[in-house]
Amino acid sequence: MLGIFLAALDATVVSTAMPTIVRSLGGLSLYSWVFAAYQLAATAAMPAFGRLSDLYGRKRLYLIGIGTFLGGSVLCGLATSIEQLVAFRILQGLGAGAVLTVAFTIVGDIYTLEERARIQGLFSGMWGLASIVGPLMGGIFVDYLGWPWVFFINLPVGVLATAVVVWSFREPPMTARQGSVDYPGIATLTLGTVALLIAFHDRAGAPAALPLLVGVAALAGFVVIERRSPHPMIPVSLLGNRIFSVGSYMGFLVGAAMFGSTYFVPLFVQGVMGTSATKAGAVLTPFSLGWMFSSIVASRMLLRFGPRRITTVGLATMTAGFVLIVLFSTQMTYAFVLWTAVLLGMGMGSTTSVFMVSVQSTVTRAERGVATSGMMYARNVGSAVGVAVMGILFVARLQALLGSVAVGTVTGARVSQLLLDPRSRAALTTETLEPLRHALAVSLRSVFVLGLVLVVAASVGILFLPRGRLRDSRDA
Repeated sequence: MLGIFLAALDATVVSTAMPTIVRSLGGLSLYSWVFAAYQLAATAAMPAFGRLSDLYGRKRLYLIGIGTFLGGSVLCGLATSIEQLVAFRILQGLGAGAVLTVAFTIVGDIYTLEERARIQGLFSGMWGLASIVGPLMGGIFVDYLGWPWVFFINLPVGVLATAVVVWSFREPPMTARQGSVDYPGIATLTLGTVALLIAFHDRAGAPAALPLLVGVAALAGFVVIERRSPHPMIPVSLLGNRIFSVGSYMGFLVGAAMFGSTYFVPLFVQGVMGTSATKAGAVLTPFSLGWMFSSIVASRMLLRFGPRRITTVGLATMTAGFVLIVLFSTQMTYAFVLWTAVLLGMGMGSTTSVFMVSVQSTVTRAERGVATSGMMYARNVGSAVGVAVMGILFVARLQALLGSVAVGTVTGARVSQLLLDPRSRAALTTETLEPLRHALAVSLRSVFVLGLVLVVAASVGILFLPRGRLRDSRDA
């Protein structure tokens, strides 16, 4: 739990410190890449470390991951330029990808199905906890200790997590390792993932053509390599596992819908409703709390009702949240937005924890690492692509609407400045403000409608989930 909290926390704690970091190091043009480098590296590393842990053991790979993460943290705190910070965030992300994957896999190894169903929700809840305390911790460190401590604080927690694993974790004996590492598969999957995410990252127009082409070609090559390899990175038998295949499909779509949509909720709250930046950021706290609560409850109810029923309830809750979010308008109240965020978080928390427990219960120990990492990989890639595609839709819709309102030649960037800056907003007349608010609200509604469509498409996967209760296929 400490390791998972560390990796999840670093994705949120840095956001609060970034203005201060940029003021100290410069490099505003690379602002977004401080976040993107971490996410790209973590996502690309997940499948590789999951498979390597199947071959060489969890403990060794976990310690390598947390050591890489802590080393990257130290270097980030010592960075003297924004370019150095981005490079060291890549190192940090590689460690985070290993820690997250192997930590969840260890849970599958050392707990029986009944125990895992009770405790998995606590591990999933670390994401929600990190998203709540991360921004607060970032603000405190920046105000009282300096921005490097946003990274240095990882050291004592990481050392404690390492000590617990070294002294207390007794890994079950491994069976004889079959085959060698599928290096061509790892290389093509990593290249394809990074290129694809770069193609969609932080763009207001169409995805970048060259990275998109490289990504598609590399992923196609990965499929060819895996079909021919005697010891593939992703075993063919795993692709035939119904829960894994359906769970990856649903995880990709749910990740795209959920993270893509919640990315734009603070923009609606601040730009359309006219609240402060603090209230806009706080609107996602109920989402995190709902995620934590539902992940714990759903995991505990899983053995009684089975994955199909729990997933149905989770997606129904998420669908209800998206129906409400589509109703957002210029007359929306802040309380209504908060309750909508709770529903979305509860739906997300229940589905993610259920699939993690279910997949780990239907594969052998030799495949548990790659199965766990595959589920997390699908969701992370889905979230990255979802944010990008929804961003493209939002900008296109906003520009089209601005062409039909009498507010002069106002671009999307100019709308953001006018509506998000308190002074600029206060200077607008009602005749100018209301059309801009309406254009922004309608554009964001298009994003939320797409999120609803994605959740409905994900719900189709319920039809292919097996009925009945789970059975544990432990072979350790």
